[in-house]
Amino acid sequence: PPSRSQHPFYANGLSFIHSGDISDANGRNIVTNRSYPVNHSVFLSTGGRSDSAIFFAVILEYIGFGFSLDEAVAQAVRELRQAYPKSSYNCMIQSEDQLIDGIDKLD
Repeated sequence: PPSRSQHPFYANGLSFIHSGDISDANGRNIVTNRSYPVNHSVFLSTGGRSDSAIFFAVILEYIGFGFSLDEAVAQAVRELRQAYPKSSYNCMIQSEDQLIDGIDKLD
C-alpha cells in the first residue's frame, strides 16, 4: 500500500503515532478509498498521505465536534472499524497534558 508516513504526525497541538495497517479484506489500503468520508483539509493538515494520516484526521474531526481527546480516539476507532474491521488501530496520541495509548483496548 502507499505509505508516505513520517511519525509522529503533528497537528492542533497533538502528536500522533500509529503502528498498524488500515486495509480491507482484499488488502486495499484506506488511502486508495477516495470515497472514505474524511475532511480533506483536515487530512492535509496532518502533513501525511498514509492510512495513519487518515486515522489522525478522523480523530481531529471528532475533536472538532467537541469530543474529549480519549473519546475522540474511541469514536474514530469505532468508525474506522465499521469499514475496516480486521485492521490494527494501535496508536499513541499526546497533547500537552495527556497521553493515550493501547487504543485497541478502548472499545
